[in-house]
Amino acid sequence: MYVDTEMLADLAPAGRAGAAWEQLVAASPEGGAFQSLHWARFKRRQGCRVLALAVIDGAALVGGVLCYAAPAASGSSLFFAPEGPILPWADEERARRALGLLLPPLEQAAAAHDAVGLRVEPRLSGPRPRTLRLFRRAPSDVVPRETLYLDLTPRPDAILAAMHPKTRYNIRLAARHGVHVREDRTVAAVAPLHGLLCEAAARDGFFVEPRSTFDALVESLGPAGIGRVLLAERDGEALGALFLLTYGGRATYLYGGVSGRQRHVMAGYALQWAAITAARCRVSCLRPLRLRAARPARSPLRGILSLQARIRRHGRPLHRRARLSFHRPPGRDGRRGLGRKHAPARGTRRGLRSRDGITRMGPGEETAMMTDRQNGRIPAATVALYRDLIAVVQDDILGALPAHMGAALRSFTVEALLDILLQDLIVNGNAEGPGPADIADLRSFVALAAALAEQDHDREGMPVYRAALRGLLRDWLENWNAGDVTGPPLGRG
Repeated sequence: MYVDTEMLADLAPAGRAGAAWEQLVAASPEGGAFQSLHWARFKRRQGCRVLALAVIDGAALVGGVLCYAAPAASGSSLFFAPEGPILPWADEERARRALGLLLPPLEQAAAAHDAVGLRVEPRLSGPRPRTLRLFRRAPSDVVPRETLYLDLTPRPDAILAAMHPKTRYNIRLAARHGVHVREDRTVAAVAPLHGLLCEAAARDGFFVEPRSTFDALVESLGPAGIGRVLLAERDGEALGALFLLTYGGRATYLYGGVSGRQRHVMAGYALQWAAITAARCRVSCLRPLRLRAARPARSPLRGILSLQARIRRHGRPLHRRARLSFHRPPGRDGRRGLGRKHAPARGTRRGLRSRDGITRMGPGEETAMMTDRQNGRIPAATVALYRDLIAVVQDDILGALPAHMGAALRSFTVEALLDILLQDLIVNGNAEGPGPADIADLRSFVALAAALAEQDHDREGMPVYRAALRGLLRDWLENWNAGDVTGPPLGRG
């Protein structure tokens, strides 16, 4: 039976109490790195105040929470517990009693920290558990509600074999182009990481925190071995970078960006594969996590769906998991603390820097940005990609069609080629478009289908041409360039 709670002050990971806390958090499937003392050190570097509270059962540490509050000079804020509290969630009764012990001291500490509410985000799936019946669903998520997991327990060759054939090809193509990925846990890696993030942000329209944030991130997590920067380089030039967070049994792809230069060398594929192999040495699953998306999307997994398409286990999607955020509702008794009635804290409007340190665009600003575009909510990069694909088909591929073929077959050829290239974008995540080798292959398909139809293109030859071209294009989409083999996969014996 739980008998006590205790405020933990000046915790250090190397100390006895700190080591016990780190062991508890790392073993909790509902917790994560954001409840670690290393992350607390990073938040302190950002000016946040940290409150540590433990649940004690006899002499054993069995639960607790790390809460973050905004700097004292910023006015009223919330207690925020990302990936917390750490409770025995599998046992509903024990979790309920432990949470009941945590709330009174948090309410007492609220006045000192000028906190007007408590926000919790344990890594829980499904509907709100009864343990959180005193909380209501938060209006928005700070940590993404949904994410994707990749099981890293199989051998690397098994993980690679389960990927889409074109992904394996692009990973090996990057190696043949001389792309090398190195790991760096020092602040020297911040300059290329932040530079590539800013380049990607300008291209894709998302917000990037200032460089000082990444300096603090690397300095706080790098020496502990739970944070590292991976840099994909070719001839000394950084073409891709990501920040990988490893803690407990999970690795998180926290930040990342790829340059628009030398896209043909597939540095992004080399970077992702290096992250998988590096994470596999330390954890049992990889969690792609995108914290930097600024615009809304139809799918909550927008930005990482291409990874789901590229990295698959036996043809099934990666495991999805939802996590919920909850606010402790204001009370009606007028008391100061977590239960008092309050107006929204000054400076927490969307569009300003929120209390968790992540800046988001306000709804009005976001709407104005989108409606100003000629194509409404469609990103400019998507429009440009579609135009490029149309130009490639009309200017580079359609010329392989014999001149004597009629207008109907020319129209069919354009439609079939665009359809398969757009599927290549959606299914394979190929946002770079067809390369020179792909264009040559597609021209060969058109020429081969025309030759199979012989001269009678208006009668019996027309269905032959249509069926042959469709079959070649479908085979190219699903099986082309599997492994290190080049050429059409049909008839390989």
